[in-house]
Amino acid sequence: MKQPIAGLKGIKPRLEKPDGKLSKEEAHKLDREYRIHRNQALQLRNHREGMLLARSRGELIEKKMVMLQAAYLLTAFRARMLAEPLSLARRLVHGGFLEEKRQHEVQAIIKDDVCAMLKDLANLPSQIADPNWVQKIDPDLRAQAEGEDGEDAGGFVEHPSAIKGDAVSAGAP
Repeated sequence: MKQPIAGLKGIKPRLEKPDGKLSKEEAHKLDREYRIHRNQALQLRNHREGMLLARSRGELIEKKMVMLQAAYLLTAFRARMLAEPLSLARRLVHGGFLEEKRQHEVQAIIKDDVCAMLKDLANLPSQIADPNWVQKIDPDLRAQAEGEDGEDAGGFVEHPSAIKGDAVSAGAP
């Protein structure tokens, strides 16, 4: 029986020998390469189909809307954080924990710490749009998102209007 010709789309690649047979090492190597490419193609197809289904059900949120909402939430958070040093210093003075003459000094210390935290959050909108964000997070956090067998659990976060009760459900791609 003649081996398929290497390079035909959809056919497992094989090298043709003069006698028509492959060595075990070559066969294992080609089989492994074929399985890797096949699994990648299947994974991409499954993700695409899952996204198309979620889009048809109205469960996906546009990237533009996510970015706008993140910007809105971060702006509100920033305003609240910048107002906190004065509020906290006043509460410490009125509670008797701090002398009034040191209020401005304590307020400046708290403001420096708050500004440092806000600098850490400053590039969050660009991180939200980064498609490779999973590779950049802490390995321990990444392990929590993966299944018990180490495989990616997959799924999409549903649109808030599609969520029933308090639980966030994920559809498998």
